Amino acid sequence: MRASTWLTLLGGAALVALGIFINRDRAAPTRTLNGGSSSEETDPASRDVDAVLGSRRPATNGLSFAKLGVAPEQTDIGLVSTCGPRRIFDVALSNDGEKPVRIDGWISTCACVYPAVSPGFVIEPGEVFMLPVAVEPWTFGPQSHRIDFRVSGDGLSPNAAAGRLRVNFNVDGPLRARPTFVTRPERARNFAVNLDRSASDGSFVSEAYDVLGVEPRVAQILPPLEPGHGAINIDFQAIDELAASENAGDIAAFEWTETPDGRRWKSIELTVRTNLEPCGEIRVRVRNKPR
Repeated sequence: MRASTWLTLLGGAALVALGIFINRDRAAPTRTLNGGSSSEETDPASRDVDAVLGSRRPATNGLSFAKLGVAPEQTDIGLVSTCGPRRIFDVALSNDGEKPVRIDGWISTCACVYPAVSPGFVIEPGEVFMLPVAVEPWTFGPQSHRIDFRVSGDGLSPNAAAGRLRVNFNVDGPLRARPTFVTRPERARNFAVNLDRSASDGSFVSEAYDVLGVEPRVAQILPPLEPGHGAINIDFQAIDELAASENAGDIAAFEWTETPDGRRWKSIELTVRTNLEPCGEIRVRVRNKPR
């Protein structure tokens, strides 16, 4: 074999080895906020911004993405009780780019964790928007859920992914609603919700208590089957009538949506009152069927 051929083969092998080394070096894991590892690198030019906002740039994969900062990217809000209102905390969304960014929506791994605003708002370049995020206690024990934000804007891919938030919390409480979140049945007028005494691990406790009332008054109190059990029967016709009343817009329990036929109730939060000392109130969210 000619010497030139050997040199060509050796040179090709050296380039392959160099490519493998470079790719291996790029894939080296970096420390993430939760102590795990990630192959995602932080842009060195943005480290000063990240130090202030705690944001990490999403990988572009050859597409055009918004420079949306999320601070913090991960948070632990601690204990969330079933006996109380939903928890709301603020997250900072920052536009680190040079053009306005529109937040078109988001995808959450659980409907129990969601931004408490309507999508479609715009963040101007350099602006920081304080986003309220709501957490509702649906199930007992440790929870970890993620919200992925979707954006659009000049020069951006349609419905682009740009930033995410992870929320950790632990659900506990002496009274448990089953289910906590009710979706309107297709045909039935009524839906029963059980209210059970619970230990810290969610197991049933046979201890008598009384359900005293429901606000707004759109549900009937059912007699207990045994000590520790309670129940209410939601009346969807009563909710419709309340939503159609003259002063419905002043009822804070309602969440509304606009349709071609006018305003329609999207959900309503029921407050159930009890004589149980550590749990005088428990809440049940009821959702209307989308049209």
